[in-house]
Amino acid sequence: MRSKFSRISAETGGMRAAELSSYGMVGVGGIFEDFREGRLVDDDEVAVVHSSSGQPLSTAMVDIRATLESAVESGVLSASVATRALAFAKDTFYPERSFARLLDGLGGEPEASRLARWLAHGGLVQRKRDDALLALRTVAGRDFGEAPRPALVQVPRTSFLRVLLRHVACSALLGQSAQLPKTERVVQAARFLGEPYRDAKRLAELMAALHEIAPAEAGPESDGWWLPEMREDRWAEVNELSPDEWAALVTRVRQLARLQHALLRVPAEAQARLAFRARTQESRYLRWLDALDDVRRGPGSEPGRVRTLLARAWRLLDEAGRRAGLVPRTELLDSFFGELRRQHGLSSGEQVEGWLTAHRLGRHELAALLIARLRWHAIASEAQPAALGQQRSSDDVFWLLDALRCSGLYARARELLETSPEARARSAELPEHLGQALERDFDTDDRATLLRRLTTL
Repeated sequence: MRSKFSRISAETGGMRAAELSSYGMVGVGGIFEDFREGRLVDDDEVAVVHSSSGQPLSTAMVDIRATLESAVESGVLSASVATRALAFAKDTFYPERSFARLLDGLGGEPEASRLARWLAHGGLVQRKRDDALLALRTVAGRDFGEAPRPALVQVPRTSFLRVLLRHVACSALLGQSAQLPKTERVVQAARFLGEPYRDAKRLAELMAALHEIAPAEAGPESDGWWLPEMREDRWAEVNELSPDEWAALVTRVRQLARLQHALLRVPAEAQARLAFRARTQESRYLRWLDALDDVRRGPGSEPGRVRTLLARAWRLLDEAGRRAGLVPRTELLDSFFGELRRQHGLSSGEQVEGWLTAHRLGRHELAALLIARLRWHAIASEAQPAALGQQRSSDDVFWLLDALRCSGLYARARELLETSPEARARSAELPEHLGQALERDFDTDDRATLLRRLTTL
């Protein structure tokens, strides 16, 4: 999995460090210790708001709390007034929390003016600032190579955690930075390829699910997952793969090829029939994909490699689900078809018939499509492959990167990233609405914002 920061203090980091200390995160400072020991619980204790230039516009509750305690110890405030001031600050919404507001809240209290003078002469206690400085000094003077490693904690792979891990492995990072690894920036650039990127995300999701049920041992393989050029040195170079990364990707692809052979199980003497059947079946799933996306293809229109691989992966997952006896309930099929009708604006029976005709779907085949799509959702999107006899975890694989490379989109995204900002803007495919933006890992559909991000990748 892609790495995260491992040492942190103050801000909300002290709270997160307390939560994750048993997993190896090293917390620094009194705020971290208070959260770890349970003396602090609420996240508003450390939350503040900032201006666009980074200046704080509110005061953290931990700083108010520490300052009031110091004021009592210094004889500036009585314990009763400090208790009332503390309750007023805690009841104030954190973006509006400040000593100016607190002093106003004390009204005509005689001790309020004394507190104001004391604050003006350096009475403020800044715990967050002090902990941040302590963290910097700790990092500067410590050899982390010698830090003891905590015992590994076994985390149950609940359905919620599996969905989260699958989402991370099949998505681009939202935040942009020149410090990100080149591959992460290429993946971010791929979002501007348009619908092929959406299909690559789907392909990544299916590849991850299939990998978890694929035979681990050596065995017969079916062709179809290989790019012919994948065995060439040039392919690894274009896709920026080290020898070890190339070998690992090849291993994963071969596991999918073995799964395809195991699921089809056509005798060797029937290879010609197998090839014909494979083309026919993939053509069927391609039509289903076009129906789900309401893509109307003209004569001779080619779907592209990413869509072909997506249809192939969907076919394998559907076959695995069929063999496991996964049949969605009737009410789920009705619900999904209703959602599909709303998505494509099929409000009348006449419009439904037109949609079925356009995609060459009969009523019986429509039912098969809906069943196959719901199997996809249950096994891959909800990350529940256990019903198919899951054999391994795939949490450590960046599946979206695999999908982009296998489909040839990585090279296109890399080319986009390496062109001039002006050329990027001319060739980018931007989402037309928010739903489309979210499908492509954007958090907005504002054209100006997206073009600015594209030029600064």
